[in-house]
Parts: sequence; C-alpha cells; structure tokens
Amino acid sequence: MADTLAIRVLRFLPRNLISRAFGFLARRERPRFLVRPFMRWFARRFDLDLSEAERDFEAYPSLLAMFTRRLLPGARPIAAEPDLLVSPVDGRVGAFGRIEAGRLVQAKGIDYGAEALLGDAESARRFARGSFITLYLSPRDYHRIHVPREGAVAATFYEPGTLWPVNPPAVRTIPALFAVNERVTSLLETDRGAVAVAMVGATNVGSIALAYDELVSNRGGPRRHLRHEPPIARERGDELGIFQLGSTVVLLIEDEGFRFLPGIESGAWYPMGSALGRFGS
Repeated sequence: MADTLAIRVLRFLPRNLISRAFGFLARRERPRFLVRPFMRWFARRFDLDLSEAERDFEAYPSLLAMFTRRLLPGARPIAAEPDLLVSPVDGRVGAFGRIEAGRLVQAKGIDYGAEALLGDAESARRFARGSFITLYLSPRDYHRIHVPREGAVAATFYEPGTLWPVNPPAVRTIPALFAVNERVTSLLETDRGAVAVAMVGATNVGSIALAYDELVSNRGGPRRHLRHEPPIARERGDELGIFQLGSTVVLLIEDEGFRFLPGIESGAWYPMGSALGRFGS
C-alpha cells in the first residue's frame, strides 16, 4: 500500500532532477562530521558487507565512493567453462525466459518490446527468438557491472527517459517500465552471437557511467547511439560500467540454443560471475 502510494506521488515530481540532486549529495565529501555518520547509518541500514571491499571504511570519502566500491581480488570468482553466460552483477532475478516475437515479460500480464528497450530496430531483430533475464540490484549489492561473455563492444545505445523506481511494486504497476526509464545498453558481439547488457536507471540513481567510454547518463543530454570501430575487446568479467546508486540490468541473448541452468528462478540472488546459462552447441 505504501509503495503504491509512493509511486502515485512520484508521478507529480521531477524524478530525474531529484535523482541528479541525490547523486550530487552522495558525492559530497564535506562536512565530514555530517558525511561520515550518514555513511555509517547507510552501511548498517542496508547491511553492506564491507569485509569484501578493497578498502577500509575510513578510506571512502563519500557515500558514492563507498557505494561504488571495488571488491578484493577473488571476491567474485568468474565461472570459466567455455559455453557459459555469467551474471554481470550481484542481483536478484526478476523475470527470465524466451523472447517471444520480440517481446520480453516484465511481470505477470505486462510485457515490452526489445526495440523499445534498446532504441534500435536493427539490433532488436537479432534477439526476436532469443532469451532474456532481468537482474535487480538492491542497495546492499556490489554496484559495478561486468562483461557476461567475452567478446567486443560493437555499439552503445543511450536512451534518455524518466526515472521510476524499479522495485517489485513498480515492476508490477508501471507498463514497460524498463523501456521508459533512462538506460544505457552495451551491445556485445561474441562467438555465440550478440549479447546486450541494458543498464536501466531508477529513482535516486545519480547516473550510469561506462568503463570504456566517457558517456555518463542523467546529465540532461540527448539520445546517443555509438558504433565502435573497431569494436572494443572485452574479456569475461571485465568491468563494463557502474551504477552510481542502484538499479537493474536486463540481459538479451541472441543464441536460439541458449538455455538457462536448472535451478534458475525468480527471486533467487546470484553474485557477479556466477553461471546463469549455457549457449547452444
């Protein structure tokens, strides 16, 4: 009830401006007597596991620096079998399955188009008979996005949009949520076909930044579609981008022979680097 009321109230508020303001505050390093207690409260409130962070708590100058923390080497082993697709993030599975006639399931009774998500009709057609999985990041999760399959980034699509929440009540309520929120997609060409990593913004996500390009979202900029010549080579597990505060990733897989591993289910949490499925032979 409270979540539904909050969504109704958000309809009348400047969601992108609020999110930029929150991002600005999260970057503040001064005054320390206010910043440090707030960081400690945030870490306790959302049960952040800082024992696996590469730096001690005191080394992080701001909430955003702590939120976008890197992890100790080996904290997220990358599944290495050659036919696997791995999770690009720490995240909880929302919906997953086959893409039917170019449509992806958002929630029961709600679907949306791959073309609307990507903003590129030619690329969307490649996934018309493929698979997808949605991964939601909670505030406690590690918030860097990694490459789910070795290959090369051939294109980047930036689609400006609004910034609704991406929590379960919003997913069940707002039609085509992931295709109306601001999003940045990295299109990977792999030895098993294309894999699209759509990074979807949300309320209070200050921005989405990329590891291989200067593009940063939620700055009021125009729609941008970049073709990378030559494509940018990336290994499985390499860093792809950063959520500067939480959100959702939607993975699209072109390979019609791809199958999710037994046991994958909605609501299950998977760490970055864990296996999600196998490509066809």
